[in-house]
Amino acid sequence: MSVTTLAGYSLQYYSFITSDTPDICSRYVVLLLFFQMFHKQRHGMGQLIRLTGTVGELTSDGRVPIKRLFSRDLENWEEAEEPFLVTDPSFNPNICPHLFEWNGWGGNLVFREMVQHEDGSLGTKFPPEMIPTSGAPLDLPFESVTGGASGNGKTVRISAPSSFETGMLTGVPQNVRITLNVKANTNSSAFGLRMRGSGKYEAGCELRFEPSRQRVQFDTPHQGRMGAESDSAILDVEGLDRSFTLDIFLKDDVVDVCIDDRRTIVSRCWNPHGDRLFFFAQDGEVTFESVEIRPLTE
Repeated sequence: MSVTTLAGYSLQYYSFITSDTPDICSRYVVLLLFFQMFHKQRHGMGQLIRLTGTVGELTSDGRVPIKRLFSRDLENWEEAEEPFLVTDPSFNPNICPHLFEWNGWGGNLVFREMVQHEDGSLGTKFPPEMIPTSGAPLDLPFESVTGGASGNGKTVRISAPSSFETGMLTGVPQNVRITLNVKANTNSSAFGLRMRGSGKYEAGCELRFEPSRQRVQFDTPHQGRMGAESDSAILDVEGLDRSFTLDIFLKDDVVDVCIDDRRTIVSRCWNPHGDRLFFFAQDGEVTFESVEIRPLTE
């Protein structure tokens, strides 16, 4: 399944190049969002785009058709006669049934609102009116895992001038909203969070920021240290060397992140029993402040 759009928002999509689900502002997102908005204004119908995903449906010259479905109520869908787009043969066909429900296949919808930066480039953020409701902030205990971590449930400081350092909050609910501000010095090599962690920085989902590379990625831990470089990443993320905000949702096995209302990234977290939120840094000084942990109520 490829990109989808509903009600004027672009949805998270599957990358057939990296075989994961990064949330990237690509030409497909822009193209499909424009097409959906134009078609809805003209015909009063919502649009949904899907990849056929089977070799038998390739065109005679081996290209991949992306079919278009339409609906007047966003519940009942019909398939258009002609494909929306016929791609290059390098666009490998696949079916990803976990992305959303269609024809008996179920999964998750991940909504995005497109934003345009001052330089004209595009980004994504959470649509404010679609953010899940959550309860009051929890007062959770902080524990230093290594000597360079200090703080409390609201502010965590990591001092790691030439090492890996981490601290954690315990008792974090499975379905939760996490908001905070991040301040890193300009020389920080890497820093971030590990959600649904276990032990002393074991298991869970690592969200890592690399300011010098303008890179953000998801990964899993390796022997109590940062994970390896992964393909579940977004690039050209500016501003990681100055203060920025994070808004994170964990719901069932989905982890969804909005960075400074400018960029987003989403993945799946496969440690349903982890209740620890780790803060970490490698070769740098980082402060995580205004930390709020709110259990989801829906």
